[in-house]
Amino acid sequence: MTTQTQAQIAGRAALWRLVLDDLVDREMNQVVEMARSLMENYFKNKHRLERKQLSNLVGVTGETRSVAVVTDFVRYQMGRDERRQNWRAGQPPFGQAILEQIDNLKARAERLVNQATGQNLTPPDRTVEVDRVWWTLVRRFAAYLEHSFVYYDKAQQKGGGQ
Repeated sequence: MTTQTQAQIAGRAALWRLVLDDLVDREMNQVVEMARSLMENYFKNKHRLERKQLSNLVGVTGETRSVAVVTDFVRYQMGRDERRQNWRAGQPPFGQAILEQIDNLKARAERLVNQATGQNLTPPDRTVEVDRVWWTLVRRFAAYLEHSFVYYDKAQQKGGGQ
């Protein structure tokens, strides 16, 4: 393979990444709203969730690049919540709502990869790219959940509205 061909391949891969990352950034308004809405609904119920529990969720997303590890963590927390006061509080249960949103994020990741492909770009490996985007969305979603928790928790402590 010639140096020029290698440079073209590298250039296409870099362009793919830029276009896809731009599409992901444009998706953030919806991801923030998903987290906000979930947390707003959660705070309508009596609960005993603490910020540290969401910080632990964010920590798990920083320790791995596996969505399966994150979903396993959420299921574990749900299993520990025998009194239904934190991860199983609410309707639907908080942990179940998180798992549903994680599934929704995979569909969003697939849509974003399809959008980038529709711009006459070819992913190096479609499955890897969908997983990479999904992972990015899950990490950001977990962080936005924690942000929303802090807001609603403070508003509740003040006895105020939103």
